[in-house]
Amino acid sequence: MTDSGPVFVYRDRSEEEIRDMSFVRKIDNEWTSPKSIAKDNWNINGCPVNGPRISSYKNQFATAWFTAVNDQPTVKVAFGSGQNFEQPIIVDSIQPLGRVDVVMLDKQSVIVSWISTHKGETVIKAAKVSKEGSQSTAFILAEINESRGSGFPQMEVFDDQLYFAWTAISEAGSSILMKRVSLN
Repeated sequence: MTDSGPVFVYRDRSEEEIRDMSFVRKIDNEWTSPKSIAKDNWNINGCPVNGPRISSYKNQFATAWFTAVNDQPTVKVAFGSGQNFEQPIIVDSIQPLGRVDVVMLDKQSVIVSWISTHKGETVIKAAKVSKEGSQSTAFILAEINESRGSGFPQMEVFDDQLYFAWTAISEAGSSILMKRVSLN
């Protein structure tokens, strides 16, 4: 939700099974026509579980998503305002598995989180990304089970603290774990 109304992002689908990111806005009580965020041209004959996430700060917004064009898994983020998104920024193209989240810190920066692999383990990673394209070194938040049962890790900012929550799966069952990271 922006100061001027809602913005929705989604993985669009063409008749040729191209899965690109699109968005719509509600302006003056009317929904806009769908508009492309980026032309990844990911051709997949199936329904990718990995959808986009969006966050806003006043009238600015940012979306993060996973794509795997030509079998190259990639996590991207794009900043937007008004009726347009800027060029996507590649956040990770080494070994991401997806399941992204994004939270805007201010008009110029976001934290993006995603599931990836590191030294043979499945982990939750996060990085700060600026609108200009600079980004912090990704940090590992925690190990996580790679199965779909572990869900989609979530994050929120409150009082200069970044809160993460995710589903931990073990032989004893599943539970929700949380971790707090200072933004200072």
